[in-house]
Amino acid sequence: MKETDNDSIRLQSDLLYSERFDDFYSSREAPEREKHFVFCEGNDLPRRFTESRRFTIGELGFGAGTAFLATLALWQRTAPPGARLDYISVEKYPLDRELLARYLQRFPEWRENSKILLQRWPLPTPGFHHLALGDSGVCLTLIFDDVGPALRQLEASVDAWYLDGFSPAKNPEMWQPQVIREVARLSHGGTTVATYTAAGKVRRALTQAGFIVEKAPGYGRKRERSIGRFRVARKEALSRLPAWFRPPRRQGGERHVTIIGAGLAGCAAANRLAARGWRVTLLERGSEIASGTSSNPAAIMQPLLTRDDATTGRFFRQGYFHTLQRIAEMTRRGIDTGFHGGGLLSLAKSADDRARKAAAAANPAYPAAYLRWTAAQAIAGMPDDIDTEGLLYPQGGWLDVKQLCKAMIEEQTAGIELRTGAAVESIEKTDDGWKLETSAGALTTERLVLATGHWLRDLLDDDTLPLIVNHGQLDRAPARRLPPLPIAHKGYLISDGDSLHFGSTYQNVDEALRSTAENSPLNLAALKALSPSLAAGIDNSRIESWSGFRATTPDHMPIVGPLPDGSAWQAIYGPAMRGRAVGRSDASPWRDGLYCIGALGSRALASAPLAAELLAAMIDGGPLPTSRTVAEALQPVRFLVRAQKRGNGDGTRNGKE
Repeated sequence: MKETDNDSIRLQSDLLYSERFDDFYSSREAPEREKHFVFCEGNDLPRRFTESRRFTIGELGFGAGTAFLATLALWQRTAPPGARLDYISVEKYPLDRELLARYLQRFPEWRENSKILLQRWPLPTPGFHHLALGDSGVCLTLIFDDVGPALRQLEASVDAWYLDGFSPAKNPEMWQPQVIREVARLSHGGTTVATYTAAGKVRRALTQAGFIVEKAPGYGRKRERSIGRFRVARKEALSRLPAWFRPPRRQGGERHVTIIGAGLAGCAAANRLAARGWRVTLLERGSEIASGTSSNPAAIMQPLLTRDDATTGRFFRQGYFHTLQRIAEMTRRGIDTGFHGGGLLSLAKSADDRARKAAAAANPAYPAAYLRWTAAQAIAGMPDDIDTEGLLYPQGGWLDVKQLCKAMIEEQTAGIELRTGAAVESIEKTDDGWKLETSAGALTTERLVLATGHWLRDLLDDDTLPLIVNHGQLDRAPARRLPPLPIAHKGYLISDGDSLHFGSTYQNVDEALRSTAENSPLNLAALKALSPSLAAGIDNSRIESWSGFRATTPDHMPIVGPLPDGSAWQAIYGPAMRGRAVGRSDASPWRDGLYCIGALGSRALASAPLAAELLAAMIDGGPLPTSRTVAEALQPVRFLVRAQKRGNGDGTRNGKE
């Protein structure tokens, strides 16, 4: 979004007014009652909420969130305990948080819920923002984008629609037939729709898209409105995901899942599944959680930037904000996440990296509260010899990764059974599910998640996941001088108040690995190249080292989702990928009940919580928290798809495509 996109919105006589559309956001009298009447009653929600364990609402035009707050108040009064509400809203011109707060003050009956919304209100950056509202069972997904592209990227099965944009005469883009057709695609038999407008153009578009539409009495001075019901008898909405990206969701059975690996990926997945009411068994080979690479005592968090805001860049930007949201949520509950805020300075590693960073800083869609170009010397306390420029992330910082893992388990401790000292030696598909042989005995589970880091391929009997494994070492030593905030460069620097963490090395495991004693001089040399004064202040006699293994992929994206059966998948979808008829196979193209989350690489902190949210949605069902293209770009099956499109029947290995 441009920072000027919402400049035409202002308060006028206690009402929000848009100069762009020359219209008010609500009626002049009792907008809270108007929203309840038009949308909640128009969709028969007072009755439907009492009968629902899970409900999804889609809205076009979030505005000031008054329809959301009216719905939330109704849900809290009427929904059964443990029920889940997913509220998805598209908004092209998100309000400034300060203006939103001023407007919502006029609704004292929503004071507590307004506070919750404002605490989580995201920066106006483009794309998906998935916000969990504590333990309420309510999730709000805001999509800041044009309505057409936003709906085409949405994967959800909506139960009730709020068509809440400005009038068709003043905002015709939102009411185009192609938009209404996307509304229909995302609907199922029994989906309802409500809108304040009774314009014939809108009613005809809804009718042509498959809704039975009727007029109803309007609110206040407005004579009529429209309500409707989708007449097509289908159980779920239609997906835009290609068939080869759509495994059938496993139905029935216990709401129980076993996760192998209690590092960052496994703890994040356990947290998000437990938050949805799943019972989780978390297995860890070590004596405590985060015994492997996730034991890193000091790691920075920054998104990965792409020059043209490609799918990779959109994922890591959303992931960065999502991690900050999760940290804030746990902090509000009094849980120590190991996060040290105050900002992060990211300096250019090369001329190309500098150009990419400068382009991001100049992008009007990115507010200064997200990132801004700055000179290192503009930051108080910066050593004089760091005389260069880069990106400042004001909300960034560093984390003790193990502490973050502990926090995620603590937040959902009631739903997670942790078993340490349980190294998994093999997994096998049986009629009852997945049988695991572990050092602590055997167990069987219907659903299994592999979160084993660089050991992921060791548990599988095929080689379709092109993992690249690198070793890295981080050093720490007392220092006479410390930087005022974390610095990312060729490696990174972090001050913990007394000592300096510096590094890290990066070496492919296919090479002969260097020893700790060989890596420390490399880290010292990199530190000296950036800041001779900081390097001179290091007590070289007291260096302590930490090391770990990072798994990543050739496209730098994590692996998240259901695992395919390579040979069966190729037999069924291989011909279709080459433009022929879909093939046949007696076997399922998917490994029933088997999922993975991994290959988080060096930006795990900006990806793991969002990847876990996506995995939980895939297992539990419901709307995806990311765009469709991001979900495709993360699924393990993407490597088979790419291989088939090249006319190659095999997967890839060792990062070589």
